[in-house]
Amino acid sequence: HWIAQNAALKDFEKEHEWMRPFFVEIAQYNLATSNFGLQLRVFGGALLSTIDLVTDIYMTVQFLNTPGQEGYGRTNAWLIGLTMM
Repeated sequence: HWIAQNAALKDFEKEHEWMRPFFVEIAQYNLATSNFGLQLRVFGGALLSTIDLVTDIYMTVQFLNTPGQEGYGRTNAWLIGLTMM
């Protein structure tokens, strides 16, 4: 807890009871109006999706280059193509 970690804030909170509700209100307002969380989720999702696509393509190439596994490679290629539509 950020107040418990700082002796000066503990003393200030004892003298000014309004401090904690004031900071809680500011924090709630910032969380409600900030786009940071949304941006982080969108960027994270896009990054994971791109990494997934790259690994799928890698595995498709591996299947296509492995004797006896070409059918899996073609199936995987079709599935990747369908998801890109």
